[in-house]
Amino acid sequence: MRNNILWLIGAGLAIIQILLGNSMVFFGVSSILFYFHFILAVLILIVCIYGIRVTKEVRRRIVLGNLFLLIVTSIIGGIYTLYPNIYLLLFHLFLALGIVSNFSVLYGMDRD
Repeated sequence: MRNNILWLIGAGLAIIQILLGNSMVFFGVSSILFYFHFILAVLILIVCIYGIRVTKEVRRRIVLGNLFLLIVTSIIGGIYTLYPNIYLLLFHLFLALGIVSNFSVLYGMDRD
């Protein structure tokens, strides 16, 4: 039961992160929004690290995949801030959608 809440928190944070990122694309980047976007990424990182500690086998591999996606997405987001490019932005978004998807799969697997 406890893991269900963890996966919902992770998915919720990721959805908020995507919405915030989209608002920065459409309305412009401000430093406050950018830092909030960064803080949400750190919170998702904490959820992933905690998830690795409390899961086993298949779920653990999915959480490790999420951790990998989060790291790659963060690197691409950092590159995008230096070299704005629509293709980097779309790749960043699709990887972020993968993070939400993995949290949703984890929730479905742990739902009893």
